[in-house]
Amino acid sequence: MTCTLYVIAGEPGVGKSMIAETLADYADADRYDSDRIRKNHVVPVMGRDEPQYDSDESQLTYDELHRRARQSLADGTSVVLDATFSRKVGRDTAAQVADDLDADLEIIRVTCDDDTARTRIRRRAEADSISDADIDVYEKIKTEFEELDRPHTVIDNSGTRAETRRQIRSLEST
Repeated sequence: MTCTLYVIAGEPGVGKSMIAETLADYADADRYDSDRIRKNHVVPVMGRDEPQYDSDESQLTYDELHRRARQSLADGTSVVLDATFSRKVGRDTAAQVADDLDADLEIIRVTCDDDTARTRIRRRAEADSISDADIDVYEKIKTEFEELDRPHTVIDNSGTRAETRRQIRSLEST
């Protein structure tokens, strides 16, 4: 059986984590998300108390995402990577990991309308969320997001959870 590396890409607030969690359940895949890896692994390794979101910390976070994906794929388990993947280099590295291990690669670009993303970010700030991204971070990433140059699927997560789940299930038939 061929494993699949699913790369979930998109701005903060578009619903990547919900999609990643749902997809990991459907695909019986390991799920790794950048927020947890950054806070629970990278920040302590760097000797920091809090994330700084600088380039070194971000590079180490993506390196660890890719390392974990490589290990799971080598063990015969599909993987869902949950991060913004706003830079081409991160997506290209994930593609190389998949290629090295003869795994299929599915890049999923998550989108939603601007008002929905902003509302989610505001709600998340009021809750105990692992994500620190605020509206300013959303705007910055939205402006700097390097568009995908590889085949990918777009999931519009503006609607209901049921509508999004239908889009995720349709991935199985492609």
